[in-house]
Amino acid sequence: MAQARLRVDLPDGPWIGEVSREFPGAQIQVLTATPGDGAGFALVKVTADDLDEVLAAVESHETIEELSVMSRSDGVATVQIEAHAPLLMAAARQAGVPSRCR
Repeated sequence: MAQARLRVDLPDGPWIGEVSREFPGAQIQVLTATPGDGAGFALVKVTADDLDEVLAAVESHETIEELSVMSRSDGVATVQIEAHAPLLMAAARQAGVPSRCR
């Protein structure tokens, strides 16, 4: 199966762009993402030396409705996120772009 890897500079606004710029050493991997009519849901793996600070920044972002830690070990957490205005996924869906986020 053919695959393409894109590098995207994320705009200001979505939590993932702002948090990844604030913590450039953190790795944020979107495992699944589903846009809804008013909210979006994502399962995200976060790897960072300063994991508590990264998770606090995600949770306190103005677009985050809820963050639930699903699993956690040294420097790695898998979290479920509900966000208002999931702009990136909604735009991709409207454009008809099939995506698998990582």
